[in-house]
Amino acid sequence: MDAITLWRMDADGSLDQMKSASRIDAELHLEELLVAQPELLEPGLQLIGRQTPAAGGWLDLLGVDGDGRLVVYELKRGTLGRDAVTQVLDYTSFLAELPLDELTAHISDRSGQGGIPQFNDFAAWYEDQFGDLQGIFPLRSVLVGLGIDRTAARIARFLAQAGGIEVEIITLFGFRDDQEPGRTYIARQTPAEASTQPPAPSPKQPSIEERRRLLKQYLEEQGLTTRFHTVQDAILEQLQEAVFVDARKSGVSLRMSIISPSGARGPRPYFGIYAAYTTPGAIEISLNGILETHHREDLEQLAKQVECSPWPHGGRAIVLRDETDWERARPAICAFASAVHQRREQYRSEPLDSADHAAL
Repeated sequence: MDAITLWRMDADGSLDQMKSASRIDAELHLEELLVAQPELLEPGLQLIGRQTPAAGGWLDLLGVDGDGRLVVYELKRGTLGRDAVTQVLDYTSFLAELPLDELTAHISDRSGQGGIPQFNDFAAWYEDQFGDLQGIFPLRSVLVGLGIDRTAARIARFLAQAGGIEVEIITLFGFRDDQEPGRTYIARQTPAEASTQPPAPSPKQPSIEERRRLLKQYLEEQGLTTRFHTVQDAILEQLQEAVFVDARKSGVSLRMSIISPSGARGPRPYFGIYAAYTTPGAIEISLNGILETHHREDLEQLAKQVECSPWPHGGRAIVLRDETDWERARPAICAFASAVHQRREQYRSEPLDSADHAAL
């Protein structure tokens, strides 16, 4: 066990020996410490996941930083080696490739464990805190340990310089005070170029009422108010149940409640209705991941009658460029929405099994 002696240097250059402390790297319960005190990682951090399943293993900690970006933390109680670099990139790439609705559901259903708050609807929480869900990207990768070997440091530098892929490194050290039993000191080391200043506070996000007002204004500016509400009302009529209409900048997300494998109930996005989102002058209906998973037969039937294109955030979408497109597609779209309502009766009141829900 290393003994550490601490001095205080005064302005006149004189040294004052303070006390000695013993290094306790091997005994430092790193993960428990960081869950209890996430500000040791960075100011403004909100932890949202612990030991979350991902491709090839379990990522240690998942958080949202003060700017709203998703952060993947890989922890080592010893020295960080090249295997740690591989692991954090593996976990980060797995999450980054999930469609946005699947990513937010993945987080919601795996929160609430090991001292992490329960997020029954992570997407709604995020939008309330930060606004547009796209702010999650690009994801950050951070290694946390009690030192880093030269190989891992070299790989991290190469990734940043050659590929623009930054793997951030935080080194923590623990010391036990030899003169005051029970007192421990924590030292945090980051690369010199890393900022130690708290991130600027995020601007206050608009309320639900304000988002609805902004959407109304946007639809009027685009000249799509009547056609947008015609499409929205037709789908809502067929769903025949409580639907949360979540207003966005250029449209709405239609969410309905299901039960996750953990037993938590929360709304999941089924449909999105957007105005001039990717195509000027068009109304676009997004068909989200849960429809692919639990309504595949009905969705394939719809695709035989109406063109369904890939949607930028995962799933498919129907693009209605004008009133004629809507009148032509309306019977098939309404029949599909009605089929979704009917099939939901088979699973809406029972927890989804883990294998099925992993795909959402």
